[in-house]
Amino acid sequence: MPEAIAGMMVTQAGSGAPWLGDDELAVYAGEWARTGFQGALNWYRAATDAGGARDALLFAGRKMAVPCAFVSGVRDWGNFQQPGAIERLPEVCERFLGVRWIENAGHWPQQENPGQVCDEVLAFLRRVECGEGERGKI
Repeated sequence: MPEAIAGMMVTQAGSGAPWLGDDELAVYAGEWARTGFQGALNWYRAATDAGGARDALLFAGRKMAVPCAFVSGVRDWGNFQQPGAIERLPEVCERFLGVRWIENAGHWPQQENPGQVCDEVLAFLRRVECGEGERGKI
């Protein structure tokens, strides 16, 4: 793991990351100073909260009915946290429009390769607008 992400790490002297310049880092630091870091941690809090788990059970066995696509960085270690989860997406999404891999990106593809992420989001929206992914068509 350390070798895989070493080139993406932020250093104390500045970002040092090719995808996060000092100006962008200043925006993140300023927002976290203003609003706190809680928002960035909410997924983890919800995933480990017993009340949140009970709420999630309300949806157990249901499929996502809206158009869905999975967009992730090719080098995102998070893709391997739950083996088989990505392959199961067509089973849990009624209108699954596929997996899109972002080149030259890991866990932060929207920062590491924003152009390709935007291209994939726009392509997804065009497919939805054209009616692809309607029930029974995938």
